[in-house]
Amino acid sequence: MLDGCSRFHAFVRIILPLTAPGLAATAIISFIFAWNEFLFAMLLTNFHARTLPVAASALMTDRMVLWGELCATAVVIYLPVVLFAMLVRKYLIKGFTFGAVVQ
Repeated sequence: MLDGCSRFHAFVRIILPLTAPGLAATAIISFIFAWNEFLFAMLLTNFHARTLPVAASALMTDRMVLWGELCATAVVIYLPVVLFAMLVRKYLIKGFTFGAVVQ
C-alpha cells in the first residue's frame, strides 16, 4: 500500500471521499422514496399504526372529501422532505453531476 496505509486507512482517505457525492445522492433519493411509500404502508399496517400517507387517504371517503384536513396533512407530509432536500441540495447536485464531468 502507498505510504504505509492499511486497506482500511486507504479506503477512508482515498475511496470514501471519491464516492461520497454518489453515496449522498443515493441516500437522499432513498429517503424520499421511503418517505413517500404508500402501497406497502397501506397493506402492511393496521388501524392503530398508520403512516401519514395512509392516514391522509382515510380523509377521502365515498361520500365526501375533507379538503381542509387533506391539504393540511399533505403539507405536514411533504414539509420534512422539502426541508431535507433544501438542506442537502448541494450534495445532491454534486452527486448527480459528478460522473458527467468531461476532462
